[in-house]
Amino acid sequence: MESRTAEINSALYDTDYDLEELRSALKTGFAFKLETVRQVFEETKTYVPEKLLKDYESLVDFNKKLTQERNSLIRRQIRELEASREQLSKEAQDLNQDGFD
Repeated sequence: MESRTAEINSALYDTDYDLEELRSALKTGFAFKLETVRQVFEETKTYVPEKLLKDYESLVDFNKKLTQERNSLIRRQIRELEASREQLSKEAQDLNQDGFD
């Protein structure tokens, strides 16, 4: 029983760590801002061809879609880990209860 309790505690620790990392990853936002890039080019008096701006806008849109998909997958992983953590916690409580009976 003690070895199973140790396994559960280790799994809970790992799950908590993974959840923290995933939640932190969700906070990482989308970093590309076309207007900021345009402003930098204007401030440095560099000519930016319209085609380049359109290509960049396409890249920004693509990156936003990737970020949305990534965040969706991370949220799913979080839900799965939370469910796993709940089961582990219940098992730990049951083992602790059995130990006192």
